[in-house]
Amino acid sequence: MDIAEQFMAWEAEAIVEIAPNQLEDWIAKQRPDTWHSIAMSWQYDYDPTPLLLIVNQPACDFGTACQLFGTEGHNWMTTPTWEELPYGSSRTSWKMCDKIVERFHAGSFPTAELRPTAGVLQTYKIMEPRHRAEGKSITWDVPEYVYQYEGSKDAQSQYASHEGQICWDFEFWRKAKGFT
Repeated sequence: MDIAEQFMAWEAEAIVEIAPNQLEDWIAKQRPDTWHSIAMSWQYDYDPTPLLLIVNQPACDFGTACQLFGTEGHNWMTTPTWEELPYGSSRTSWKMCDKIVERFHAGSFPTAELRPTAGVLQTYKIMEPRHRAEGKSITWDVPEYVYQYEGSKDAQSQYASHEGQICWDFEFWRKAKGFT
């Protein structure tokens, strides 16, 4: 089976079945590497509720928060409250960003090891002075040290995400199937 066929097979069987009323418990039982792996592969057209649950975990790594805020924060940087947003998923994403910035300022991430996508926070950093120059109010004041973060390791997990669902990591699945 070639890699394209493997990918199609993986898509057909990779979803981890988690009942909506069990998602919070499932997330809480995972470890920071799994949360980071899910965050790194999340497609933001889907409900970000699992991401908000991850950010609310006391053991969430600083690098995971950087990844999530860097991906979504610039979308809401001039939206002072979540009530102004028309869609539930937008509101959840705004709340996630707000929680992340609150934790940035509180210094409440117990570890800072996991590597976010290089440059993921730069969009926010670039857009902030542009918006200020246009007279717009900025929702979150991001501490400068956040922009300097690079992380020291990649996440290692059997889980990832695909099309808004938690799934088996493709490489983990390939090994389990004997393809590597």
